[in-house]
Amino acid sequence: MPLNRLTSYPDHDTVESQTELRLCSKGEPLMVQQFQQQPRPASKTRVKAEHRYPVYDLDSSIAVARTIRDQGGGSADQPHLASFLSYSSTKSGAFITRIAAARIFGLVENRDRFLIPTQLARTIIAPEHPGRDDLRARFEAFMHVPLYRSLYERYKDGQLPPEMGFRNALETHYDIPRNRTQLAYRVLMDSADQAGLFEARGGARTHFVAPIIPETGYEATEPWPETEQIRGEVSQPHPELQIQVDQMDPMERLRRILIEKVKEVPATDLETIREYIKEIKELGGEKEERNRE
Repeated sequence: MPLNRLTSYPDHDTVESQTELRLCSKGEPLMVQQFQQQPRPASKTRVKAEHRYPVYDLDSSIAVARTIRDQGGGSADQPHLASFLSYSSTKSGAFITRIAAARIFGLVENRDRFLIPTQLARTIIAPEHPGRDDLRARFEAFMHVPLYRSLYERYKDGQLPPEMGFRNALETHYDIPRNRTQLAYRVLMDSADQAGLFEARGGARTHFVAPIIPETGYEATEPWPETEQIRGEVSQPHPELQIQVDQMDPMERLRRILIEKVKEVPATDLETIREYIKEIKELGGEKEERNRE
């Protein structure tokens, strides 16, 4: 006898009892079978591209680019680079995430099958103006990370939240899995420190402040010889002018000094001005009498 089958299906992604009824031709239940639907396996949480973050800090990523330059002669394939960085294999998870971090910071790029330092990395490693170009490039590398740029814009006008509040923001607003927020936070703050974002407040990790980039690089603790030479030339008058000053009558020299001092006296201080004028006239009169003699 043919059997009709009625099956009820649960909604998607729910765990419910599914009942299968087999009915005879008269519509009476012949057999009832219940079974539990297995839940679908949870898919892995994927971080959005704009929320990607490095798991190695800025200095560790700069070291990758430096190693390529110093030991690879400017380029290196992955097997050699893994050896240079003391990793056992290119399949090592640590090696893969280390290279990924350097990419996120914008410090390495591919050329054929080789990795090479980017222009940004070369500016940090070998700046034309040390203390200026490398500081600017470090800040640019920090801002090259989409997540870091977003966080900088979010907090640049105020105080940073405490660690737990910051980690909550990473989870709530940036979809960082809860079990990864501690690492993401630590690498972020270390990288911000290495990029100079805490220098304005003496190293206190309380505010994101863009570093002040000097116009001329390092200020030398000991003046360069040419600087001393320039200072000497500015402080000393021209030799011909110095001869004229040396040959000037002492009274005339004093008179000129007083004239310059009068210019510095406020216009409202009439008494002091009168005293200077009186002294200048007296010196001028003494000079005329000496010339007559």
